[in-house]
Amino acid sequence: MFLASLDLFPFGFIGFWAAAAAVFALVVNIFFALAVYRDAYGHGSRVVFVSPAVWGAATFLGGVLVATAYWLMHHSTFRNPQHGPEAQQDVATDDASPDREAR
Repeated sequence: MFLASLDLFPFGFIGFWAAAAAVFALVVNIFFALAVYRDAYGHGSRVVFVSPAVWGAATFLGGVLVATAYWLMHHSTFRNPQHGPEAQQDVATDDASPDREAR
């Protein structure tokens, strides 16, 4: 019965597995895109380069490679926190610290 239903696919057995792989890739891209969007939205103004919606759309289209690039830019130890919005916030809080007056 199952093998008879494979006639619905243009290339039979190979077409079935190609369609299954495409559906799996689509589901994975949707989950990665949603996860990246939620994480980027949580970062607020500290998101690098583009808005959270663009990161989500790019991850949906680019898949795991774009999700990896997002992670490298925002969460890995490769990024340099001294050059970015976090560094500017740290400088602002350092000026108001009590140790600053003692210097």
